[in-house]
Parts: sequence; structure tokens; C-alpha cells
Amino acid sequence: MSSKVIGALLILGAGGGLLVQLWRQSRAEILFLQDMASALEQMEAAIRFRRLPMPELLREQAERLTQMTKTLLEMSNLQQVARNEQLQLAPMVEEIFTDLAPLAEKRSITLEAEGDGSLTGSDTLIYRLLFNLTENAVKYNRPGGSVRVGLAQRQEKCIIRVSDTGCGIPEEYQQSIFQPFFRVDKSRSREYGGVGLGLSLVWEIADLHGGSVWVEESSDKGTTIAVELPAQ
Repeated sequence: MSSKVIGALLILGAGGGLLVQLWRQSRAEILFLQDMASALEQMEAAIRFRRLPMPELLREQAERLTQMTKTLLEMSNLQQVARNEQLQLAPMVEEIFTDLAPLAEKRSITLEAEGDGSLTGSDTLIYRLLFNLTENAVKYNRPGGSVRVGLAQRQEKCIIRVSDTGCGIPEEYQQSIFQPFFRVDKSRSREYGGVGLGLSLVWEIADLHGGSVWVEESSDKGTTIAVELPAQ
């Protein structure tokens, strides 16, 4: 066996991190191509049945693919982000409510927050985690509904719960929603410009901070998604 081959095996064997990174990158590229193919199929069908004018259709698909590319690039760079800032979550939630106020007002959604929590992590990433969860809760809610963000500190853990009054998530999809490109209702995701990466990014951020995210409860009266993160 040549020295170059041995050296390569030693590099790959040193923690396995490079293998994992290459696998994730390849998987993301494959999923991206699959979703692009799906977008092109939708475009072809729309042209065939003339559901949308060509300029509008092209603009919609271009915006969707641009957003997809941007999110994939963010996900590929997560490991490089420093996670040593002291964060207070209640002010962050207030800022997110301000950012989402126009969307919430458009759909007559009430935004509510309670509690507080603190942890050590990345301000940018934790903000994105909270924003994605809250934005989803607004987008996929019933008109006139409500969104509640609850924060709590328990035994060196920070607990985040984002609840909505939407139509719920079927039990068979409650784990799949955190996979890249998965969408329970593709037509509604397209309506709001979704590409199926928002909750996947939430899962990645929680995992990167040593935490976890799951669907705590869901029914036809609404859904609660919970996140548990180490305080330190």
C-alpha cells in the first residue's frame, strides 16, 4: 500500500469527521438535484395546463431555487460558527415577533410569549432556530389563530416550546418533518415559498448545540414543537 493511500486512510480515520462531512455534502447535493427535478416537473405541468403565465412561473421557481441554495450553503457552514455567546432568549423572541408582525397581521395571527431562558451558544443560529419555528407556526396556522412561544429553564436545560392552532401534523410524518426537503403539504409550502429546509435547519442547529427537537403534541387543534438545549 502506498504512503499516499496510508496517509489518506489515517486522515479519514482520525475521528471520522471528514467522512461524515463528505457524506452529508453528497447527500445534500443529491437531495438538491432531486428537488430541482421536482421543480422542473411542476413547471412542465403548469405550462401544459397553463395554470400560470410563463414569466410568473419562472420567477416563482427561480426564487424557490435561490432560497434553497442559500439555505443549503448555511447548513454546510454551521460547524464553523462560534457557539460561546451568553444568550437571553426572551428579548430574542420579542425581536422575532417584531420581524414576523407583518406576516402575522396579514393572517390575523396573535403572537404570545411567556417565560425566559438562557444558554451558551451562537446568537445567529439560536435566533434562526427560533425564527424558523415561529415563522412555520404562523404560516401553517389557521387565519385568526395564535402562536405561543414558551421558554423555561430546568436543571441546566433550556426548554423552548412553539405552539400553534393549525390543523396538526399526521403522526406518521412527525419525525419526517425534520428531514431535508420534506413537506407535509407541498401545495401550501409552494404558496409560502417553502423549500422544505426550515425544520431541517432547526434540527441541525439544535444538534450542533448538543440539544434535540421533536413534535411534543399535535392534533386538529394545533401543534407544539419542543426544543431542549443545554444551558452551558
